[in-house]
Amino acid sequence: MNLLLLLVEHAGAAAGAAQTAPKTIPTGGGMSGLLMIIVFFVIFYIILIIPQQRKAKKDEKMRTGTKENDRILTNGGILATVTRIKEKSLIVTTGKGKVEIEILKNAVAQNITQLEAIAREKANKK
Repeated sequence: MNLLLLLVEHAGAAAGAAQTAPKTIPTGGGMSGLLMIIVFFVIFYIILIIPQQRKAKKDEKMRTGTKENDRILTNGGILATVTRIKEKSLIVTTGKGKVEIEILKNAVAQNITQLEAIAREKANKK
């Protein structure tokens, strides 16, 4: 029984001491936290956003450079030949029966004709 009373007294004394202790928490300056956030944002911007913007510009240039009779690959995996160009879409033919379909310009994944021309230029330079 004495042991239990001793533990209760000791716990009460520790709680009283904790209440009288000053409650100062050492912290860094407020500017260091803000600086860390800015640094992380800059790194995020450089690593993710800039390359994504460059790829979007390159893809848009490829889509606007598509001409009639170009071979293209759509995002759906369809190989086709451009027959007509509209403002926001392309009329393409595909298959042996020369099926004509209309696709959005944004659905063009690659312009095979342009890729072949680039490959030929690189081969000629060597």
